[in-house]
Amino acid sequence: MKKPATTPKVQTAEKTPLTTAPSVEANLEADPPVLVLSKREQDCIQYLLKNKTNAEIGKALGLSTRTIEFYINNLKIKLFCYSKKSLVRKLQQLDCSKMTGAA
Repeated sequence: MKKPATTPKVQTAEKTPLTTAPSVEANLEADPPVLVLSKREQDCIQYLLKNKTNAEIGKALGLSTRTIEFYINNLKIKLFCYSKKSLVRKLQQLDCSKMTGAA
């Protein structure tokens, strides 16, 4: 005769109330986000605000066109833009010319 299978006893953890994280809005008001840009990204912003092409920016900075594309892609990521055109529009809205010293 077989012994009946015993079910293992499962211990349950005490239920503790879940704590909620402070809202994102509250965090933004306390510490506004800081955008950290490299010197080269700032240089690219100057030329983007002057409507220069990647090749023109590269020539002015002594860098390859591909390197300029890299910096511009980093800017698009940091500013949540999907295209170069939307990046320039956002830079104009933020009035970055004062931050970078562009004329």
